[in-house]
Amino acid sequence: MVRKSFWDYLWGTTTSSGGAIFILITGACGFASYFFVPTIEVSSTYLSAVLCIAFVLIYVVFNTSYAIYEDLLKKLNSLPLRPKVIAARAPSKYYSAYIAVLVTEPTESLTNDSIVSIYFLVSEFEELIAIGKVINVQDDKKVHVLITYDHDLQKHRDAIMNNEKEALGKIVLKSAIPSFIIPGAFDFG
Repeated sequence: MVRKSFWDYLWGTTTSSGGAIFILITGACGFASYFFVPTIEVSSTYLSAVLCIAFVLIYVVFNTSYAIYEDLLKKLNSLPLRPKVIAARAPSKYYSAYIAVLVTEPTESLTNDSIVSIYFLVSEFEELIAIGKVINVQDDKKVHVLITYDHDLQKHRDAIMNNEKEALGKIVLKSAIPSFIIPGAFDFG
């Protein structure tokens, strides 16, 4: 999806068929009222011109706002909230003390330096296998997740590191982590 500016939306609204028809009808009404409405104490010619301009502006603002709203909905619905993992590899030299790096499909839900929990789907149950951290969001919105804490990854590690499609398809990333990961933070008793 190409990024549009406000002026692109404004131009699209005014040049659309509905915009052109509305502007022509409003202009015709203004022209007719300018010449055919009898003059009263307050000059109706100025009033009709102001009303025509107001109607055109209201129409353009409303339709431009609606076009922006529709494009935002399309963008939000086009990218998944829980991205799928598309590849895994050993971490680079800088992150060599950690376990692995996962690359996900494009998403808007994960931001740079956020903490994620990593689950593995087993018989319709999601089992926590690791905790990770987003280390990079590429320009194409693909996300690199560094696995920093191995909770129960060992039994699935070989399949994941070999990029087996079935194993990668069962990984679920969530942007929230379980409370027990932060010791003492939620001990209220």
